[in-house]
Amino acid sequence: METHRISRYTGRKTRPDHLKAVLDAILAAVKEKYADDIALMIVYGSALNGTADDKSDLDILFIPKNWTGRNLAKTFILGGIGYDIWCAGWETLRAMLRWEDMRVSILADSELVYAGSEEDRKNYELMRNNARRVTELPLSAHDYEPALKFVTNAKNFYGTLCLGETASIGGILMELVNAVCFVNRRYLKYGAKKIPEEIAQYPRLPENFIENYRRAVREPENAAAICKSLIQSTEAFVHGQFAQYTGHPGLAAHCTGMYEEISSHWNKIRRCCDAGDAEGALLAASSLQHDLDYAKITIGQTFDLMQAWNGRDLDAFRRSCDAVEQDFIAALRENGVPIRYLSSADALKQLLLDAHDEEDN
Repeated sequence: METHRISRYTGRKTRPDHLKAVLDAILAAVKEKYADDIALMIVYGSALNGTADDKSDLDILFIPKNWTGRNLAKTFILGGIGYDIWCAGWETLRAMLRWEDMRVSILADSELVYAGSEEDRKNYELMRNNARRVTELPLSAHDYEPALKFVTNAKNFYGTLCLGETASIGGILMELVNAVCFVNRRYLKYGAKKIPEEIAQYPRLPENFIENYRRAVREPENAAAICKSLIQSTEAFVHGQFAQYTGHPGLAAHCTGMYEEISSHWNKIRRCCDAGDAEGALLAASSLQHDLDYAKITIGQTFDLMQAWNGRDLDAFRRSCDAVEQDFIAALRENGVPIRYLSSADALKQLLLDAHDEEDN
């Protein structure tokens, strides 16, 4: 039974002829040689949203079924325009579906031009429709961590900006825009072309976000200070969107297993302090602090290890860290977050066996 099908590609009057010619050539090659090797091919971007002109390239993505299918991935220049036949996996689309990859429009606003099977077509349509439906869902406590990751990414770019890498400005701006989009349940429909105009329509924005976004682009001599202000205001904005969930059981539940995972850092701090290893103590405490910062919003309490840092008095620092640990344990218990203590290796074995049975059930 024939399962490979070329979906009907409906051209639009506003789409330049050169894009249609490129797509027709790609689909002809797929039909002739790659029909058994390609699961999916979609078109997105300017070719669909009406912004393409005579110098636009074709935004196209395909998912191969095997290594032969990957051979379709090619970059080339035709008519003075550079093209990229982009090869990706299903996981790339799933990341967009989950809004972990904020290039959501690639999936949500795409057009299917080839499906290797009816199952591939149905999978694509389900993912595309579900990506769109996210815009209708309210924020929940569980959205806090992914929203904050975009701000963290911007901070990482800021570090390289401070080292003189001007290109980091773009990375900072895009990550902060991602954070703003995420908490507004919106995604960019026109890529980088119209970002200020698009997000200006959102119901919630950090203070002076559009103004500072434009200044960061136009004032390279002040970019570091402007980007720092943008990061701080966007982080405060994200915290504000989830303030209603501070101490909320649904958010505190994210800390389940956290103490068990990070408790070894406290042991490292103690060992380093006892050995007079200031460098090791600082690195262990710095790593632990990043985890503890997450608890500020999840359980509504600040746990600050570094306020007591003193590389010349490690005994005092050790005592302070011990106190923070006890405060953290108490806060978890007050919020109903369990801590799993095991009495023996046999208990560990039984835990794993029980988990297997639970999975089977």
